[in-house]
Amino acid sequence: MQAQGSPAERVPVGFAFAALRRDAGVAQEDLARRLGITRESISLYESGKIVPSYTRVRRMLALLGHDFHDLQDMLDRIEERPRRPRRKGSSPAVLEEAFLEEAEGLFRRWERRLSAVQQPLLRQTESEVMEALRRLLHGLGDQDVPG
Repeated sequence: MQAQGSPAERVPVGFAFAALRRDAGVAQEDLARRLGITRESISLYESGKIVPSYTRVRRMLALLGHDFHDLQDMLDRIEERPRRPRRKGSSPAVLEEAFLEEAEGLFRRWERRLSAVQQPLLRQTESEVMEALRRLLHGLGDQDVPG
């Protein structure tokens, strides 16, 4: 994706990505592998030379256990701005959606590796696992989450 804005505007976002990744204890190589991209792409994002798509940003943050609020908080710290208030309950939905997308992606990767005879069993298992995950996440959503 083509970078937008001036380099000075992009670099703090890259620094924020790098800081969140390091805080999560994840190496560039590991994050790249989980996203299905190269380590060089992560490096370009973190240097501000390339701006990832919204979907990629959301997925990166979810894989690191963060959300857009955490990214904004990190940007505020880097730019020495006061922290913005969070809306209660807004971040778990983003994390839940990313978690479910990641689980579905895992099933798609396994499906490509299995024979046609094994695929119906995988689809049945996927259906059961995804339903269980949705019930679990729905139950977690009913609890108060500190924000």
